[in-house]
Amino acid sequence: MADCRICKNISIAMGKKFMMPLLGHKYQKITLEEIRPHLSGLNLDIVGGLSKRGWTLNDVDVVGTKSDIQNLSIRLETRGIRNPIHYCGARLNHSHIQCAYYGVKLALTGRGY
Repeated sequence: MADCRICKNISIAMGKKFMMPLLGHKYQKITLEEIRPHLSGLNLDIVGGLSKRGWTLNDVDVVGTKSDIQNLSIRLETRGIRNPIHYCGARLNHSHIQCAYYGVKLALTGRGY
């Protein structure tokens, strides 16, 4: 999933270039090093730009067990990291539709899971 070109292109076209600026979403720059310690004990992996570049100005893209996202969100929030989490689906049987759905949900509600 980390290298899914379809989801990456959907995200860039609809999210980062269209919906997020239109809705006024702006987030702080975060690094993979800041996020990684908070994954301990959770069945989640970082994907997307954060995993490739090591930093992002947007959301935290994750794959894995959806029920673990709330714990990650709480951990990040207590450290002052308010970038939203975008659930991109399970590690196996990746769904482009599910990834896009949670991306649109994130843009509209601020919560991508």
